[in-house]
Amino acid sequence: MIECDPTVRGCEGLSIARAILASGRALEKMNAIMQAQGATDFDYRAPRLGERSFEVTAPVAGVVTAIDKLQLARIAGLAGAPKVQAAGVNLLRNLGQDVAAGEPLYRVHARYPADLAFARKACAAATGHTIGAARDIERVATEF
Repeated sequence: MIECDPTVRGCEGLSIARAILASGRALEKMNAIMQAQGATDFDYRAPRLGERSFEVTAPVAGVVTAIDKLQLARIAGLAGAPKVQAAGVNLLRNLGQDVAAGEPLYRVHARYPADLAFARKACAAATGHTIGAARDIERVATEF
């Protein structure tokens, strides 16, 4: 949008946007919009999590070589996200990180027991994480 302003010279939009973010003006404006819409002391940096949760752990030791974002989105949806504000997936291991067998890959949060059960069943079918050797990361990335 900044690039569309006739007073902005070509390719300056990105540096202007970065300056606005760094100065805190964007955060100030977002908070003003949230207050105008009736927000009540919501801290977007520390969202409330669902009362019910479980962790999905690595079946073997190795490196996270792939993360299936669609599967994680499906699991989050079954847990209630985005309609239930406290529901979703909290990613604990990223691509390329070492993981030991039994260490948590992510945590699923839900407000309702049924949603938690649906998400747990989906995780049992496919966790959304592939564990392998570090050399497999590049090979997996090029297959898509």
